[in-house]
Amino acid sequence: MPLDPVLAFNNLIELEFCNYYSKNWQGTWIVEYLHCMPNLETLTLYMVSTSEGFRSLPTTVPLCLLFRIKEIEIKHFEGEGHMFEMISYFLKHASVLEKLVILLIDPVENEESTIIEELLSLPKKSKKCKIVTP
Repeated sequence: MPLDPVLAFNNLIELEFCNYYSKNWQGTWIVEYLHCMPNLETLTLYMVSTSEGFRSLPTTVPLCLLFRIKEIEIKHFEGEGHMFEMISYFLKHASVLEKLVILLIDPVENEESTIIEELLSLPKKSKKCKIVTP
């Protein structure tokens, strides 16, 4: 369920979200917050390892994800399944996404190529989207 629209941040075009201090987050919360940012163009997520992702897949897609977000950066990515689920959700719905940047954290060399292959194989709604793993 989206947050109350009274909480809308209509002028916000760039957001950096960090959960370094708490592993008690759920991927659904991020999507709920995106409903309050209809004009968001750039989303940066600093994520630490957690065992939880979406409680359930969101039923509505934030307008910014459908029409505005051009760049998403995921920092501190360790390749967990729940993070792939969130990235897959973003790619599936972000119709104008131009760049998805994934910063891997200390992967073993053979694991890194597997993670990159899996990321590149995810379906994308945006035909312009490039997945970058510097």
